[in-house]
Amino acid sequence: MPVTHRLEDYLKAIFLLTLGGRVTRVKEISEALGVSRSTVTSALRTLSEKGLVKHEHYGYVELTPRGAELARALYERNKLLHVFLREILGVNEEVAERDACSMEHHLSAETLEKIKELVVEAMRKDNRRLSDLGPGEEGKVLRIVGHPIIKKKLLGMGITPGVKIRVERVAPLGDPIEVKAGGTLLSLRKEEADCIWVDQ
Repeated sequence: MPVTHRLEDYLKAIFLLTLGGRVTRVKEISEALGVSRSTVTSALRTLSEKGLVKHEHYGYVELTPRGAELARALYERNKLLHVFLREILGVNEEVAERDACSMEHHLSAETLEKIKELVVEAMRKDNRRLSDLGPGEEGKVLRIVGHPIIKKKLLGMGITPGVKIRVERVAPLGDPIEVKAGGTLLSLRKEEADCIWVDQ
């Protein structure tokens, strides 16, 4: 049974809110998506029936393995389109965010792959993602790209453009990544480090 575009947005929001093993509830999802709690509850019921989320009444919301896989793919697609619109085409932040959310539901896999090739080549020329750095490497934060939920979290941690950031340790499988930013040790998920572009 297919998942509607709106339900995909719920999956993506839950994925972002639960990064790093955090938990989320209806209230946080409601705030992230700008909808009422009853609307979230209704969407969660549908997603639960489809086997994509687990949710007990008044309890935490979590993605099932199948839901997490779909949500991660949706997030990666959205992030790619956002970077393409913002960094390659120069579209302003608000428009890039809105258009990426709209486009992610309609582009073919072939088109997305071509956009990815273009983005990777263009970004490689100028700078690198924090997740590409190894232990001991450092750089200055140039920009933070990606979904507003992640951007807000990173900015709240003090990771802002111009801040010097150094990779201290990387877990054996590449996640999490321990960094030092502005004198503070922080632990980031790979998805978060992917959103931070640095100039070495």
